[in-house]
Amino acid sequence: MARLLLLIGLAIYVTLGYIAVPILFKFLPPATAGEIAGVYLTIAHSVMAFTVLISWGLLWRYISTCQTAMLKWRFHLHFLMILLIEIVQLLIISPKMQAIKQQSFTQYGEVLSKASPLWRDFAQLHGLSQILFVVICLLVLKVWWMLARYEVKT
Repeated sequence: MARLLLLIGLAIYVTLGYIAVPILFKFLPPATAGEIAGVYLTIAHSVMAFTVLISWGLLWRYISTCQTAMLKWRFHLHFLMILLIEIVQLLIISPKMQAIKQQSFTQYGEVLSKASPLWRDFAQLHGLSQILFVVICLLVLKVWWMLARYEVKT
């Protein structure tokens, strides 16, 4: 059950981040697409955090009965890293990106664009966010693989 939940969470995460958002930017004006993408990605991060938290809870008993301390440590570390990265995404990076977009509009009277003086700050946070997005995907796949390797049943 936990593996299925992680797979569903990852599918939603990847679909929103790598399919829906690029389609938005292809067919909508950049400002509109950016606003909708921000909402989509907040949903994606929230869904991932929720599915990882539920999976961790479902697996807690199994993890506690692992024979080796190293295996227990690995499971807990992976789940904890995913949750911490998602918290950073939701509570630090996304609000800062939103604040930069808002500041660009109020301070310069324009929607954030590549010509904006604040673009560099936004682009750096966006790049960091993309890197963390990929890290989350890889960590979830690693946990999923570990669960399959050790034939964990919940």
